[in-house]
Order: sequence, then structure tokens, then C-alpha cells
Amino acid sequence: MDSIYRKHGIVFQYPQGLETMEQQTPDNDLTITVSDGAAFWSITLLWERPDIEHVLNEARSALEEEYGEVESIPVTTNLGDREADGLDLNFVCLELINSVILRAVRTGRFTAFIMAQLTDHEREFYRPMFDEITASLDLDDDGDVIIS
Repeated sequence: MDSIYRKHGIVFQYPQGLETMEQQTPDNDLTITVSDGAAFWSITLLWERPDIEHVLNEARSALEEEYGEVESIPVTTNLGDREADGLDLNFVCLELINSVILRAVRTGRFTAFIMAQLTDHEREFYRPMFDEITASLDLDDDGDVIIS
């Protein structure tokens, strides 16, 4: 983990050689994606601060609509100094088992939504890397007060 992303009041570390890309939605939400062109890890800052259960359900529903049957495993973890809810999803597409990692937490400024996607043959390489990026995440780089 040699590169550091520090903008918009958040900080995370990611491996040198991976690229970051920012994309703003028409609603001004911001998605930052880390990828080398294959699997990806992303965080979306949702400025309207939607409920985390709603965010996770919407993401799962979109994947079910796109891919059909999706296995869903609820997860509770930490993002920065906050407890976060999440889902680990698995589905089959093009004869590959795909895994999607979803995590969400609300701060005083935004709801942070993390999504990472990889296939079964990428899991051994990318999953530890994505877990490290997530573990390095600081949602309060600008001194935001912890508000749930």
C-alpha cells in the first residue's frame, strides 16, 4: 500500500500501480473507484445521507435484477471508527462465480457505500487487497464529528 487518496474529507491507502477514478452523479454523489482494469473497489459518498439498509437493499436488488439468483450473507464490520452493515453477495455470470462486497455507514456528512466486485479466480489476489483498502479508510480526515 504505497499510494494515498486524500480528498473530500476521506483518506485511504491503495497499492501502487492501481488507478483511481472519480465520477460524479447528476445528484452530485461521488464515486471513487480503485482498479487495475479487472476487479474493482469503490466508495460512493451519498450526500443526502440515505439509510444504510436502504442503500444495501437497493444495491442487492439491482444485482438480482441483472443476474437473477444472488446469494446474500449479512455482515457487520467496522469502517474507520464506525460500525458498518454490509452484505457479501455471490452469483453466477458467464460460468464464473462472482463475489460482491457491499458495506455502508452513515457519517454526519454523507452515507459511505463501499462496493467491490471480483470473480472466483481473482478472489485470492484481490480480496486481501480490497480488505486492506477498506481497513485503511478514514472517513473523518477533515475532523468531522462522529454522528450515526
